[in-house]
Amino acid sequence: GVGFRDVTFDSLSKIGSRSITGVMEGEAVPRTYLPTLTQLPTEGRFPFDELITTFALDEINEAEAASASGEVIKPVIRFD
Repeated sequence: GVGFRDVTFDSLSKIGSRSITGVMEGEAVPRTYLPTLTQLPTEGRFPFDELITTFALDEINEAEAASASGEVIKPVIRFD
């Protein structure tokens, strides 16, 4: 199994009615989830390539801004 550490946050971490919630793999069961996830693109049911927008390393600020605004779903930084 996977081990978890206790984490403590002071009251300042909840400024503005925000909270911190931990989720690991969406609470999926990897033994069944991963084979299903890898099969979906071959069936044309999960176009992950449409979710990715690549940015060069020198565009890292633009990538962060696009992600924060919701313009980009998954920014990927290229190191080439």
